[in-house]
Amino acid sequence: MARGERRLPGHLLAQSLAAHAGCRDALTARLRRIQRIAVHPARRREGLGARLLQEAGEAARHEGIDLLGASFGAEPGLIAFWQAQGFRAVRLGLSRETSTGEHALMVVRPTSAGGKALAERLAERFHRLLPALLAFELRGLEPRVAAALLGEGPAPELSDVDREAIADVAWGRREPALARPALQTLLQHAARRGECDPVLPWLVAWAFQGRDTDWLGARLGAKGRRDVHDRLRAGIAHLAEPQGIVRAFPARGG
Repeated sequence: MARGERRLPGHLLAQSLAAHAGCRDALTARLRRIQRIAVHPARRREGLGARLLQEAGEAARHEGIDLLGASFGAEPGLIAFWQAQGFRAVRLGLSRETSTGEHALMVVRPTSAGGKALAERLAERFHRLLPALLAFELRGLEPRVAAALLGEGPAPELSDVDREAIADVAWGRREPALARPALQTLLQHAARRGECDPVLPWLVAWAFQGRDTDWLGARLGAKGRRDVHDRLRAGIAHLAEPQGIVRAFPARGG
């Protein structure tokens, strides 16, 4: 199963995590998959879905299950719902599913001590791989989805070199592309804070997914290359404000 040579019906989570996420421990852990959750349209927004998952989690703990998991089309609203229930992303399909038109996202929540350790390993592997996937195979991923997933993962510490590079971009002293690694780290911090700035997903697409300035300008409503860069710099300055970066490295003469 880990080599992708065999499939056992009814074991999607374990097999996918072993064969595609490279986690052999998933084959010996006790996993339970939530295949469907539904609430009557007239009773939505009452917390019933969350209560269903809470009950499923309690049952799993009592029955010695290690991980409770699910797989669904990666869409911002759905991701927010499952994140709010304590589930973490551990795998994202490279191609869109025929049934949903979205990339399949696999999430898990631990229900035992062993499951907690396994979930940590799975999440660490996923987030280590995610930036590289966004740069290549997942360049076309919806930017809001990319931002939501980046917000789950750890963000490297911003060094003094990073902070100076970000300030240089904000003040127009450096081309944004020449500070991309520092800007990626800044955007990861913003995503982890749950930053609601509507510019964030477009900056994520530019910094992580290689979207060009023409694409970015169309999303920002900019007119011409200079306007694109002005708006990009303004967005970076706003997202850097909680870090005190722009104030620490003022404009020349400022």
